[in-house]
Amino acid sequence: MTYVESQIMSKLMLDAHKIFAKEAFDGRMSMGKIIRTVADFYHVTEIDILSDCKSLDIVKPRHVAMYLSRTMTTNSLSQIGRRFNRDDTSGHYGFRKIEASLRTDEKLRYEIDVIRGALQQ
Repeated sequence: MTYVESQIMSKLMLDAHKIFAKEAFDGRMSMGKIIRTVADFYHVTEIDILSDCKSLDIVKPRHVAMYLSRTMTTNSLSQIGRRFNRDDTSGHYGFRKIEASLRTDEKLRYEIDVIRGALQQ
């Protein structure tokens, strides 16, 4: 597979990810449930995710929870930022950081799929 083909494939997979999230959950998921599920998956506490801690082992779960909150609920990024005790720009940054990483990080894509599966149950 050429570089261009792999970039196109990554973009298609990301688009499919977004479509699946919107169709499967239709905005009926709560951010509280997302935060709990992400915290359990990454073996951190909900308090850690909502804290000011900037260590990578806390920031990644926080950004994943923000991303899932945006793709699985009808909440705006501003609302998500407030729920995570952050300002508007932090909500945008967390979402975009994960969205960009999903293009190249297969492990992250897998982790998010597993978390989504847990949230569906």
